[in-house]
Amino acid sequence: MTGPSPLATLAATVSEAQQLRILHVDGDTFFASCEIAMDASLSGRPVWVGGGRTGDGIVIAANRLAKRYGIKTGTACFEAKRLCPQAILAQAIQGKLTPQNPNDEPATALLKRLHEQREAESPPKRRKQMGAS
Repeated sequence: MTGPSPLATLAATVSEAQQLRILHVDGDTFFASCEIAMDASLSGRPVWVGGGRTGDGIVIAANRLAKRYGIKTGTACFEAKRLCPQAILAQAIQGKLTPQNPNDEPATALLKRLHEQREAESPPKRRKQMGAS
């Protein structure tokens, strides 16, 4: 066997990990969060996105409140309604978050606004400077 051992590779990777940042996006919840951001009346309520053209399709996204009732991606809409009758169905509309629709914010602007809101609501965090111990 040539080259560094797996243990040496792991040790090198761990020392570099302090500089590595990982962004985890809950894509499933994201689309439901976009619907809530565009319609403040949905805030604090279980929301799921999906339904297809006639409302009889499947769930493609659900916020955390809806997930507490067992609604998840792939759940049939009739089943989601049975699991949580008070949940709100936000039907997915193609192009809703794209700049081509002049009545809605572009998705990037919406993401920026959501990030700013989250930063404003979260408590200040201490940031460790690189190289400081």
